Amino acid sequence: PSEVPINQQDLAITLGLFGYLNIRSLLQLGIRLEREEIDSFLLLWRYAGYVLGIDEGVLPQTIEEQQAFFLASLKHQAKPDKLSEQTKCILDEVAQKAHRDTRIPYGMARTFLHQITRYLSGNDYVTGMKIEDKGDYWGIRVFRGLGRGFWLVHRYLPGGERLLYAAGAMQYRRE
Repeated sequence: PSEVPINQQDLAITLGLFGYLNIRSLLQLGIRLEREEIDSFLLLWRYAGYVLGIDEGVLPQTIEEQQAFFLASLKHQAKPDKLSEQTKCILDEVAQKAHRDTRIPYGMARTFLHQITRYLSGNDYVTGMKIEDKGDYWGIRVFRGLGRGFWLVHRYLPGGERLLYAAGAMQYRRE
């Protein structure tokens, strides 16, 4: 929280984290989105950016435009080697909580979080965290399968969307 955006590019990069990066992550997890869903999601974040004062000239018109801007900005500003190895301590704390709350072995939870971070962020963007790359890690295949399964329930099972919403709301209340 000690950093503040100093220019429109910083604001637009942050917007890309909520727009493009979320869409990319969903697609990587096996969830298929219709073009209309992607465009609607992007429009929501475009409006949020407008309300937050991001100049209209850097607000994306399409997901492809936001992707190009985001990736070009990362080349210019991202310094993955400068990420502290201590950054992965946050992942380790989440793994510790998962272990306490669910009895999932700590090592398994930790490895899963490390590998999913590498997978969703991209190996090139987490080098400073010094997370071992386990290659074709089984947990990612399982996570992709779950993502695909939830998408199928949501999309094709009558009442599936309502069922998933109720399950999510129940989990939220429990937390």
